[in-house]
Amino acid sequence: MSKKLENIKIVKIVDQYQIVINKGSNDGITDYMNFLVYEEGEEIIDPETKESLGVLEIAKGKLRVKHVQKSLTTLESDDFEIETLRKVFSFAEFIDKRKQKPLKGIQLSDKIKII
Repeated sequence: MSKKLENIKIVKIVDQYQIVINKGSNDGITDYMNFLVYEEGEEIIDPETKESLGVLEIAKGKLRVKHVQKSLTTLESDDFEIETLRKVFSFAEFIDKRKQKPLKGIQLSDKIKII
């Protein structure tokens, strides 16, 4: 990963679906990138070897690029619920409707990484 794409930070929480990060096109962000917002949890130790397996990442949501600017990017929730609707006319018709899930518990101190 490019050095410019390290240390990605949330700089603004727009609403329950969108956040703004401190990286943009000048840093290599493109329209088709996906991200994960997470909180760092506790360090996990292997009970047998007593070696550290790393810090637990508590996922809070998947995001995709909505709008890229030179030095910042707006990301939006990329988690959806699928709701199946049944409409009856002269025949049965099923329609899948995607409903965007809100980001829950996002804070400015949370971490962001490219996935």
